[in-house]
Amino acid sequence: MLMRNINRISFKRMIITSLVVLLVICLVASSNVAKTAAYFTDIETSSSNGFQGWSASLWTQTLQSDFQAGISNQADITTSPGDVMLATRSNWYDPNWHYRKSHVVHSAPGAGTDYQVRLIVHQGSGTDTGYNVYLNDHCEDDFGDLRFTGSDGTTEFDYWMETYTSSSEATFWIKVSDDLSSSNATIYIYYGNSGASTTSNGASTFPDLFTHFPGDTLPSGWEVDGDTVGSMVIEDSLLKLTAQKEASGSWLKRGVKTSSSVWTNDHALMYRIDNINYYPDVTDRRRWFLGGEGGNFYLEFQSYGDKIIVRDWNQYDEYSPCDFSGGEVVWLAKESGNDGVAYYYVNGSLVDTLDNGLHPDHAFSDFTVVFNVQVGSNAMPDVDYAYIDWAAIRKFVYPEPANGAWGAEEGKYLSPGTLASQVLDTGASGAIWNMLIWDETLLSNTDITFAVRASDTPFNAGDATPFWTLAGGTSPVMTGLPAGRYKQWQVTLTTSNTANTPTLHEVRLYYY
Repeated sequence: MLMRNINRISFKRMIITSLVVLLVICLVASSNVAKTAAYFTDIETSSSNGFQGWSASLWTQTLQSDFQAGISNQADITTSPGDVMLATRSNWYDPNWHYRKSHVVHSAPGAGTDYQVRLIVHQGSGTDTGYNVYLNDHCEDDFGDLRFTGSDGTTEFDYWMETYTSSSEATFWIKVSDDLSSSNATIYIYYGNSGASTTSNGASTFPDLFTHFPGDTLPSGWEVDGDTVGSMVIEDSLLKLTAQKEASGSWLKRGVKTSSSVWTNDHALMYRIDNINYYPDVTDRRRWFLGGEGGNFYLEFQSYGDKIIVRDWNQYDEYSPCDFSGGEVVWLAKESGNDGVAYYYVNGSLVDTLDNGLHPDHAFSDFTVVFNVQVGSNAMPDVDYAYIDWAAIRKFVYPEPANGAWGAEEGKYLSPGTLASQVLDTGASGAIWNMLIWDETLLSNTDITFAVRASDTPFNAGDATPFWTLAGGTSPVMTGLPAGRYKQWQVTLTTSNTANTPTLHEVRLYYY
């Protein structure tokens, strides 16, 4: 008798163990395999042993059409069919870009449309102010993923990346399409796309003049301006001019100039001196001219006297000394009007305003851009040289449009987002909701949580009642699920890093 009881108990434990294993297998199987879940109850009495069992029905939501049958708010159910993600902002440039910042450019009288605005972009972290913006290590090391748009967030602006230091900072020029004469403009800077490469385009950004001296010949729009002394070579994207002593008694010239008068008033000529060697003594008869000339007027660097000079044939104003040694970016700007005001900048900083001594009733003419050297007979024996990296002409008014406020960093996703499922009619009053399971992918700083509701009284998916019961964010949920013929779930997707979204793949609801 004792042995029979022991065998009965062992057999019973074996059956229970097998049934538990079967139940677990059913629960972890994917939705296209598991169609039911089995449940068993031991009804042992003092005189006998027995089991009661029943199966649970399964309702699976995994197709795009399943999710579309529900009600979504800031949830995306179309980009990746069969998945639920956070929706992206409607005014987002491109979903492949993860971050952006807004920036206000203030108006300035006369600035007009297509004004070129300068920004210095830092890869690391810092306080955004003026023309300096920090991208919190979210851009690529070469800054090739930067893009710029207007206030609508989608209309792309032309830009040129003047220079960059890998993993540190870059200087950009953005051609702002808005009319800055009387109204401020908001622009966006987008970044955070590891698959992007730069679309920097100097010619589009500076349509009046841009050259980086590519190849080994003069680019279109330029011509030789004297070839009787020294040398002119284009190599390594540099215009290389040299000058040396000339035995003849006359002035000889070597250089280049633009084929037409492209430097108009209310514009600035910008050029970068890659390397330079010159004698500043006024007795030296080698004279470098780097700037522009038109009519009887000049605005340029002249090496004798080491000065920036603005002049007509008889009167002039100048700034000295320049002390150029290479690496300087020079801006020379001239205004329209009869006062002939000019501005001299080095590396983005105003050095001097030049206007004294000019005829008050004589406005600047349109200028030809000139890079040349003139050599006289008593020039010193050493070789002088000037290497020009690039040249561009941009719009200019004084004062220029000021850099205003920067917006906080934004990601492309809106948070939170919700999706309420369609309402399931189980067909049976008091139907037990015994399990809720879902499959998800959670990226850093993202989360998914569920709420549920059920009733024996019919209701629509968007009704305010019955009230929702929180089910938490850990799958599976097996307790606290309400009973009722009609059942509905709602998922909430959240992120504290709006460049990332959680993703819901499938929801399975078991009931009996």
